[in-house]
Amino acid sequence: MKKRNIIISLSLTFLVSILLGYFLLNEDLAQKFSYEFIKNKENILINGEISAKGLFINNVRASFIMVIIGFIPFLFLPYLGSFANGFIIGVIGKMLSFKKMNLLRAFVFGILPHGIFEIPALIYAMYLGVTFCLNITKKFLKKDRENFSDLFRKNIMNFIKIVIPLLIIAALIEAYVTPLLLK
Repeated sequence: MKKRNIIISLSLTFLVSILLGYFLLNEDLAQKFSYEFIKNKENILINGEISAKGLFINNVRASFIMVIIGFIPFLFLPYLGSFANGFIIGVIGKMLSFKKMNLLRAFVFGILPHGIFEIPALIYAMYLGVTFCLNITKKFLKKDRENFSDLFRKNIMNFIKIVIPLLIIAALIEAYVTPLLLK
């Protein structure tokens, strides 16, 4: 499977799951889901302020998990990560609509500024996980495959050179710019 096709399919999974998160849940389920999601993000808020460091660590951890779960052959679990991340955005949109908030304004000022960097970083990390999964699956099926040590080295370097810088920028924008835009 070509790089472009993997990235497109991960992106489509992400977009479809946003719609499902928005349209499938009623208010009670959306509130419960949102509460559980936020409860697990305690390291992001420090004294009521959003922590850029906490955001960055959380996003690096989530991105790295997307790479690592690619080591499980046949299952292509990074697609599940793409679905989950999109679904969360859909649920948040649903919660905002229940509170009669302007969704376009929330998207433009609350998600778009940092999302321009964060979402591509997450999708690229998922792509790296899918390439691991493809390679390991091909090894089990005894089909042609890329040298795994070369793939590992290349993917880890791409994670460091591409994903981490994007996540640094996203965390700084989300912590320092987004709150100002939303006021």
